Amino acid sequence: MTNKASGKRTSAAARVSCKVSLALLCLFAVASFLVLTAVAGNKSKQTSSNMQSPPFCGFGGIPGMHGLPGRDGRDGREGAKGDPGSPGKTGPWGPSGVNGKEGVKGEPGVRGPPGPKGERGQSGHPGNPGLMPFKNWKECAWNKLEDNKDNGLIKECVFTKNFSDTALHVAWTGALRIYRCTACCKRRYFTFNGAECSAPLPIDGVVYMWQGNTQDLHRVRHIEGHCNNIHKGRVRVGFWVGNCPSHKPGDAYTGWQSVSRIFIEETNTNSTPGISGRDGAKGDQGIPGNTGPQGPPCPAGANGAKGEQGIPGPKGSQDQVECLLPGTGKSVLGKTQMITGITV
Repeated sequence: MTNKASGKRTSAAARVSCKVSLALLCLFAVASFLVLTAVAGNKSKQTSSNMQSPPFCGFGGIPGMHGLPGRDGRDGREGAKGDPGSPGKTGPWGPSGVNGKEGVKGEPGVRGPPGPKGERGQSGHPGNPGLMPFKNWKECAWNKLEDNKDNGLIKECVFTKNFSDTALHVAWTGALRIYRCTACCKRRYFTFNGAECSAPLPIDGVVYMWQGNTQDLHRVRHIEGHCNNIHKGRVRVGFWVGNCPSHKPGDAYTGWQSVSRIFIEETNTNSTPGISGRDGAKGDQGIPGNTGPQGPPCPAGANGAKGEQGIPGPKGSQDQVECLLPGTGKSVLGKTQMITGITV
């Protein structure tokens, strides 16, 4: 049995192998025929009538090799627009961006209503004597005065004073000299309307020389001061020369070969109040004070107005009762009137 089965398998394999061989042979013959036909067609267009057809085989040949890929075709037309997709999920919060540039300044807003008035601040410290709101001054000058007077008025300058509570500031600048004397002295001083200053003190200066019989020294000297209590209006300011008390007089000379000046200015005095200082900062609220003593009782007030008449009560009932007369021991019949349950 085994040998028979083995023989059958061998016979079947032989048949399959024969069929495969025939198929390969037919395929080779057909390929050769096609090649020869293509070559003969290129050499001559004539066909041979006695050409025999290749034998036909009943089995399919081996598939040929794939040809070369063709060129890409043209792009097709755009398709119809699809339906919108469903919204996706919200993504994570991104990082903060860079701050933008500062915008253009807006227009001023509408002015708000005025606020409540603040409390008055504490008084400031007294200020220093203030300055006058304007300057009032004058200067009188003379070139080469050349005054050889030993006593009397040298020059006078007229000034208009605006206020009665101000002072006059005066000054002299010019050349002064004494001559031909030893241990001598000459005095120069200011007057106001012919009188020397008394408040606070006279405004003067002296030139003294110990030995000067042959010396002729002209020197520029300056005399200056303030005078109070001078009325407002026209004031004659004079510069004078005179003798010094307890000293010999000398030969005086004023304004040699130079310019002499009297300067006058109206100024505030120390008693003139200065410009008011600014209001101080608001102070802290004070501690509440202690409760003061109780005041005297007030007098009794006036009687109030008469009230309205009350509602009439219910009418009472009358009954006879026996009453005992006090101190007699006798009893009498009387009437009682009951009003709201009370016997009268």
